Amino acid sequence: MQMNRKGVPAEMKDFKNRENLSSEVYWQKDGPLSLSSYVVNTATGKKNVLMLSTLKQILGTTKDDSHNKLTLYKLYDFTKGGTDIVHQRMAFHTSKTKSRRWTMVALAYMIDTARVNSSTIYALNKNVDPVKQKSFEHGFEFVMQLVKPHIARRNQTCLPMVVKQKIGLIIGDNCQNDQSDADDGPAFGESRRRCTLSKSSSWKG
Repeated sequence: MQMNRKGVPAEMKDFKNRENLSSEVYWQKDGPLSLSSYVVNTATGKKNVLMLSTLKQILGTTKDDSHNKLTLYKLYDFTKGGTDIVHQRMAFHTSKTKSRRWTMVALAYMIDTARVNSSTIYALNKNVDPVKQKSFEHGFEFVMQLVKPHIARRNQTCLPMVVKQKIGLIIGDNCQNDQSDADDGPAFGESRRRCTLSKSSSWKG
């Protein structure tokens, strides 16, 4: 659960002075609820992982690794469903961006889901564990297969030479449009002509 949720004790939110791989547990006085806190150092900094559960808390930490996780966290790792695993793999190399348009959010979700599903199918065909597979190369190839057709049929008229060279590096020189340099614009010293529609729609007075 998120640390900014209402009802989380202030003592549990303050984890700056806590050691790495340390844990704390809070119990409800009259009820089965328990709130656990697990502090771990990540690539982006120290993180406080909170878990609210109705299961009976089993004291102790794991010994099969050096993470010192609470037993409840290890139980969640073993019993979490496929949806949680897919969301975790989607977040590694997501295409999601900040946008207020729900269509963009839905499109990014579909692209990430397709990438994870295709990577899983590829791993199963190769007899490899999908969770342990490095999906960056597969995701990059997946993205290139999506964007190459659009780049290949783009009209390269009037594009700068630098942009054309970059397009050639992506799709290959043999896939570029057969556009002559004479169509790139007016020759040197030739003045550009103004559009007749712009002349007629210009302001007068």
